[in-house]
Amino acid sequence: MGANPQFVQAPNNKGISFVAADGVALKDLIVGAAEGTKVAIIMFVNEQAAVIQNAELWWNDGVNDFLIVTGVIPQGAGTNGSPPLSLFNEGSEGGLEVDNNGNFFLTLAPGEILKVKMQAAIAGAETVYATVFAQDY
Repeated sequence: MGANPQFVQAPNNKGISFVAADGVALKDLIVGAAEGTKVAIIMFVNEQAAVIQNAELWWNDGVNDFLIVTGVIPQGAGTNGSPPLSLFNEGSEGGLEVDNNGNFFLTLAPGEILKVKMQAAIAGAETVYATVFAQDY
């Protein structure tokens, strides 16, 4: 028999922003907690009204960074009534786990990190936001 099941406990929601000065550097989005973390939603908002952005989601195993998905963030996504981009949308993320309610998620082990970077620097004074909604075990 396996160990007792684990249930999520505390919220671990985080957000980061990207501005022109960030260039294309990787930024930490969330770190797996001591007992692990269930990542349920990663959303992007693009204030740039005329520029499409490509965001890369990277997983770090504690030593190395690995690209796991690239998402296209439409211009104005999440602004003026336009929906934000969700990287866990409509089952297109092959390999993600699915909970009992049909929601996609991934699990971070303790110390693992999800990172984000833009493929091109943000233009002007506008901002792109990445927000993760997660819970720790």
